[in-house]
Amino acid sequence: MKVVIINHVDDDFKESLKIAIDDIAVFGVYDGEPEDNCLARNFQDCFAIVDLMTKAYEAGKRGESFEVETRQTEKT
Repeated sequence: MKVVIINHVDDDFKESLKIAIDDIAVFGVYDGEPEDNCLARNFQDCFAIVDLMTKAYEAGKRGESFEVETRQTEKT
C-alpha cells in the first residue's frame, strides 16, 4: 500500500490536505470560508478516517508493504 499525503498552501495562506492510496484519492480537507469550515462541509472526509485505518490494518495483515510519501506543493 502506497500512501501519498499532499499538503498545499495557496496565495491566501489557506491550506489543503489530500491523501491518495495506490493513486486513488481517498481523503481531502481544506480551509475555506469560516462558515464552511465544519465537519459537514470542508472536513467531511474526517468521517472516513476509521475506514482508512481499517484498510491499512487489513493490508498489513495480508503482508502488504506500507509506504508513505509526503509532498508539499508550492503556492499558486
